[in-house]
Amino acid sequence: DKERSVQCTNDVLRVVVLGDSVVEGHGLAEDEIISRQWEDLYTDDSTEILNFGVSAYCTLAEIELLETKALPFDPDVVVVLFVENDFDNFNREAFSLGEASPKPVPVKWLFRRSHVFRLAAIRLNLFHFGAETDPVRWNKKAIGDNNVVEGFKRLKALADREGFQPLIAIWPRFLDNDIVDTPLVSDDDPTPLAERLASMHGLPSARLSILFERHRTQTEGVDNPRRYYSSGDGLH
Repeated sequence: DKERSVQCTNDVLRVVVLGDSVVEGHGLAEDEIISRQWEDLYTDDSTEILNFGVSAYCTLAEIELLETKALPFDPDVVVVLFVENDFDNFNREAFSLGEASPKPVPVKWLFRRSHVFRLAAIRLNLFHFGAETDPVRWNKKAIGDNNVVEGFKRLKALADREGFQPLIAIWPRFLDNDIVDTPLVSDDDPTPLAERLASMHGLPSARLSILFERHRTQTEGVDNPRRYYSSGDGLH
């Protein structure tokens, strides 16, 4: 990205965009990602779009990132680009961290030499050995079994406390012959589940499928939305 400063002048509207690989820009050049294209729509320097997308993050992880990394930038607006796999209650790219935290030499010696200490360290996550040995299990434990609800609840609390405007932007799936929102509340209720959950927590939301469909009807040659709007996987 181009150089950014933490401090922002009062006359600049600052927008933080949260999301996973769609926001991060999987497979795209830097000038093609969502935040840069959005920022380029403004002809002056009145608006900054800050990209905090991290591949494979779920909603709760995105809100944790907002609280720990993005809030110091004092955003006026926070947009969560909601993708269907946000409902997965873990971060798909959790991987072995190696020695993520420094450990005293005696502790490392005990871990190598003592079966009892090694078992206790892994099971109880002493000195972070458990998280380093099985990061997916510890990641799931940290996130819980309903990350979207918890994430929306924390987003609303942060918005009320910090004074920014939140928005849940629902990213669609692109099919060969259609543009759809998924998952839905039920077979009888075509409301996107993310929209319903956002409403329950007092968060405004927007279906991007409506805008893509409008563009599709106004543009010649969009016979296959999957190929036209995505890299071919229907999502990115």
